[in-house]
Amino acid sequence: MKKKYWGYIFYAPALLHILIFRIYPTINTAILSFYDSQQLAMGNFTLSNYQRLLSPRFLQVIWNTFYYVLGGVIIIVPISLIIALLIKNSKFSGLFKTSFFYPYTMAMVAVAIIWGFGFRQDGFVNEFLSFFGIAPKNWLGGAGHLAMPVLIFATAWRYWGYFTLIYLSGLEAIPAELYEAAKIDGANSLQSFINITLPQLRPIFSFVLVMSSVELLRQFAIPNVLTGGGPYNQTMILSLDVYRQGFYYFNVNVASAEAVVLISFAIIISIFQYRITR
Repeated sequence: MKKKYWGYIFYAPALLHILIFRIYPTINTAILSFYDSQQLAMGNFTLSNYQRLLSPRFLQVIWNTFYYVLGGVIIIVPISLIIALLIKNSKFSGLFKTSFFYPYTMAMVAVAIIWGFGFRQDGFVNEFLSFFGIAPKNWLGGAGHLAMPVLIFATAWRYWGYFTLIYLSGLEAIPAELYEAAKIDGANSLQSFINITLPQLRPIFSFVLVMSSVELLRQFAIPNVLTGGGPYNQTMILSLDVYRQGFYYFNVNVASAEAVVLISFAIIISIFQYRITR
């Protein structure tokens, strides 16, 4: 067999996997979103599934999703960078890398359970705050205005170790000669950071922005276990609502329409962030 065909043979399993488990379900979901059947069988062609998405409830879901994604990115991107800068030259960097990366190896359900215990009325967060004389908070209940920040924090906690390693790989790839030249020219640490580190990390920023946004956008397990979309739908994000519509209420076609919106958001965010950071 000619050598050029071996590449196609090794590539075929990955291509087959993408076709069966990625492309086909996406196309099938888009088709289902235009039919009115309550079953997986085809019904009549309709746009009513998308018209239902104009309801105040779904607009609240969209707002919650933007709040969740934007809040998570605002936390993950700078904190991961700060941690990477702090541990880069530490003699205990290996220990710190392991410590910060450990949450990423945990199952998402486990992360949700840990912070579910932590943020309940008698959890360790309120216990900790009580040392400073701060009254216990109803983090996951009550009016619900604290539930989304808690959800964002729990999700960011799982991911910032992973993105710290990404930043570290970028920092270690910056040539030391650039810093030495800047030092000879009299640049201080802040000037070196602004004029060397940040421009050199531009591709890493692009990667972290896109990946963290997409991970948050398709996050399901942590919101489902930690808050279940409550209280009062204050943490009902799009990916969770797709699941609820499809498997709780069996509105398969409505869930398909919401899934199409979710995929569209992921594509738009990826293109937008790529263009502003390239």
